Amino acid sequence: MFRAVSPATVKSMLADGAELALIDVREELIFSKSHLLWARNVPLSRIELRFARLVPRLTTRIVLCDGGDCLVKRAAAILASAGYTDLSYLDGGVAAWERAGFVLFSGVHVPSKAFGEFVEHDSRTPSISAVELNAMLRNGADLKVLDSRPFGEYTRISIPTAINVPGAELVLRVRDIVPLQSTTIVVNCAGRTRSIIGAQSLINAGITNKVVALRNGTMGWHLAGFTCESRKSDRAPNFSEKGLAWAKSAAKAVAGKFDVGRVDRWVGAKCSFCRKQAMKAASLHTNCCASLQPTRASTLRSYLHCLNKRPPQSSICQQVHITVGAIFLARGLQYGADSTLLWKR
Repeated sequence: MFRAVSPATVKSMLADGAELALIDVREELIFSKSHLLWARNVPLSRIELRFARLVPRLTTRIVLCDGGDCLVKRAAAILASAGYTDLSYLDGGVAAWERAGFVLFSGVHVPSKAFGEFVEHDSRTPSISAVELNAMLRNGADLKVLDSRPFGEYTRISIPTAINVPGAELVLRVRDIVPLQSTTIVVNCAGRTRSIIGAQSLINAGITNKVVALRNGTMGWHLAGFTCESRKSDRAPNFSEKGLAWAKSAAKAVAGKFDVGRVDRWVGAKCSFCRKQAMKAASLHTNCCASLQPTRASTLRSYLHCLNKRPPQSSICQQVHITVGAIFLARGLQYGADSTLLWKR
């Protein structure tokens, strides 16, 4: 059944602690101009390609929203035909949300960006400007620039000398990349958030090197008039046993410091998406997990495909894992090298 729900009802859903997938089906540019804070953008034009990876369980409570232009009805028909059973839509679209006195936000990835700003303020994460970094490089300073973005972003545009180390892998690989404690570590991304989270992750892990975030990342570097590079493939080397041992020790110390619980096993049935993939290729993550909801506070409500044997098979899952790992460790939480997820209770 597809039913309309009022803005007040949606607001109460967001606060009731139950599972909820709040999906905005408008195109990304329109979404970025004005949207609900916790809405996940899945454009109608791509819904068949992306939805099952984000919401694999067919009984998930789903609320669709649009601009009041009936896109939700078309989206609901597609989802219903795919087997989703709990479908609602925001009556009147995002305009009705605003008329009800609730706040709309502009931009993309707003919750995670706000979280990054909070981490920087709360932890006083040190940072340097593009001008400062350029001067250090020109003067031959002992430093390593670690680009914490996924490889696809890194290879499109990067800062000279930067090595690609996705955020969730920083603690795992840093000791092999930076063996000397005298070396300064600069963590960068495209803008600010992942630089902050990555730098604070290393600091929380207890690394004794000086660690700083690059303010405004590759964007700030470009705007400062410096040349960016493209098509680079400088990835982090394979981690050593010594590096792995240090990472595990650091993760254990972080868990103890912040009283972090540990997930020893996954509970629940395999998700429908993973079942379908396993049918296509028997070798593909036969031991996949069900879903977790470690926190109500972000898009982590989206289901994660946590694989025991192999890394996530889709770019969406890869990005979620990278983001989750970096955020959790930055606040004393750890996404471990052994594919176990820890979260604060």
